[in-house]
Amino acid sequence: MKKVLMMILALALMTTGCAMAEVLPEATEQPRPDAQALTEAMNALEWTEEPSFQNFRTVTLTGETVDQTVFADHKVTMINIWGTFCNPCIQEMPDLAALNQAYGEGEFQVIGMVIDMLDSDGSVHPMAVDAAWTIIDATGADYRHFLPNYDVIVMKLQHVSAVPETIFVDSQGNILTPDTQYLGARSYDDWKEIVDGILAGLPEEEPAQA
Repeated sequence: MKKVLMMILALALMTTGCAMAEVLPEATEQPRPDAQALTEAMNALEWTEEPSFQNFRTVTLTGETVDQTVFADHKVTMINIWGTFCNPCIQEMPDLAALNQAYGEGEFQVIGMVIDMLDSDGSVHPMAVDAAWTIIDATGADYRHFLPNYDVIVMKLQHVSAVPETIFVDSQGNILTPDTQYLGARSYDDWKEIVDGILAGLPEEEPAQA
């Protein structure tokens, strides 16, 4: 299975051009809990009443439990919704990995939201975990990836009709540019232009009181 996935990934990434190799970051080692452990971690969370990006809890692919405070240390967070079956999603992930490292501390981060991780009974599927890590290893996209638990499905995924889809939130989880829908994959340069524009449009922070 892993060999087949790597062949598919190689073909997909070849279409992104030789320049990609120059910006592809090297993936770092991270905890890799198995599907059962991830399922248990998700089941341990209580559902949030009316979940939103300002109030939610979920588990990441590394087994980390996170909530809305995951946005607090960055002015802007890109949330990229992707699937392991989606070639355009995979093709842009090396650019997103590079983008995640392109800004100063506290400015910007990328978070993935992978949609196709659950079995029909709601448990995390082992083959989906293997596929996701194979893609992350191949693309260097070692930023956080949210699993699709109840909160994530209700606050966003139930409204997603195609991937990749991308949204931007501020440090409080407020959706930025709510009238603009970012559908489809883009290049590093295109995304950087969008991110720079969003950062430039944020209200200036008031100086700290002496």
